[in-house]
Amino acid sequence: MAAALAQASLLPQATTLLTDLWHDELLRLFAIGAALLRAYPELGQAFLDSFAWVDAQLAIG
Repeated sequence: MAAALAQASLLPQATTLLTDLWHDELLRLFAIGAALLRAYPELGQAFLDSFAWVDAQLAIG
């Protein structure tokens, strides 16, 4: 679907689609147990910071 959007010169829509799919896949792959975050609370902020960095990079293009 993303390829079809790109071929139709709908690059913003293709980018949005891929970003949404990527985000959903990461949430599935990096599900973190509450017990782990209670044991190592610094991990929570590190994950938030890393996701914010990725979002910023995607916004830049």
